[in-house]
Amino acid sequence: MNVRVESMGFATPFYERTQHDIGREQAQLWNLSASSQERWQRMVDHCGIERRAAVMPLQEIVSLTTAQRMKCFSQHAPALAARAIEQALARCNRMPQEITDLIVVTCTGFESPGPLHDICAQTGLAPNVRTSQIGFMGCFGGICGLDAAAGAALRHEGAVVLLVCVELCSLHLRNDRDAQNMVASLLFADGAAALVVSNTPVLRAFSK
Repeated sequence: MNVRVESMGFATPFYERTQHDIGREQAQLWNLSASSQERWQRMVDHCGIERRAAVMPLQEIVSLTTAQRMKCFSQHAPALAARAIEQALARCNRMPQEITDLIVVTCTGFESPGPLHDICAQTGLAPNVRTSQIGFMGCFGGICGLDAAAGAALRHEGAVVLLVCVELCSLHLRNDRDAQNMVASLLFADGAAALVVSNTPVLRAFSK
């Protein structure tokens, strides 16, 4: 058997703005001035990013506690993941009940058991779907998710695996002018991506 990606789906929050508008707002939140403002503006101008999306306005996030940020993740992440999943299923003409395995990847939401249950409920997956979550892997999480999806597709005959990566990076905006925090706040945003992965028999041609 071999593993193939049947379709992909993507979703971003509806609250979307230009990078320059976000950069100005961040500069105000951090109270940048003089040389620090000039350096920040150069970073914004040359980062190569035009637009970014977030689940909430940044000024509402920066003063939140960690517990409040994780509550926001629980509120927003499942719906965003569900939109990406619905698009992926529609593109391969699959029904939610056909999914045998769900793998969720995230490193921006820290809760147990995670958004698995809410994603299943919002997308109409079967009650007996096999579920797992990959967390704390950073940018490498998607690769681990692909490996897990391929493994699940190969282990179970007739498996149709749904892999969804959902990250709400904006929820980790901090009022900190540390260079590492500023670069991360410049590059990352919110979004979700879903893949439908299945296994199909390998067709071989035999010559007489």
